[in-house]
Amino acid sequence: MMKSFLRTTALAAVLSLPLAATADETTVSDISVEADLSSIQNATAAGVWANLPADLESTLAVQLADQIAADGEDGAQIMIDITSVELASSFESVADLADSRISGDVVIERPGDEYDQAYSLTVSAEQAAVLLPAGADIMLLAPGSMEFYNAMVGAFANNIVEKMQ
Repeated sequence: MMKSFLRTTALAAVLSLPLAATADETTVSDISVEADLSSIQNATAAGVWANLPADLESTLAVQLADQIAADGEDGAQIMIDITSVELASSFESVADLADSRISGDVVIERPGDEYDQAYSLTVSAEQAAVLLPAGADIMLLAPGSMEFYNAMVGAFANNIVEKMQ
């Protein structure tokens, strides 16, 4: 099921963005994300962040579209365990949104003798600010807004994609 989803998402991304894989890029056969989001106290934010595992998988599949392994082909497995999502409260979002962050453990297992990676990753709102839509001010966004959410998920995925290159 996941491979079918990855292939469909990858095909859509390839058709919309002309990307060419290079010979030294690692192909990806599986992306899995787990997260316990029970620590999010703000009900609005919890509703927005409830789909984090699926959305992070989708974002990674789109960003790695040119590296998705063909049927039956071995590729890297990307496994992510989101260990915490810390969101500033409404009051704090005005004062210091940069305290919002996503943290997780990332494991990239490559086939054969290629170098595997395991690392902890934390992405802050400050790092995600560059991914906001043009004209958006991170200091005016609530942690439960879709713009803020998409920027945070995108920043987390971007770091993993950079490690795959």
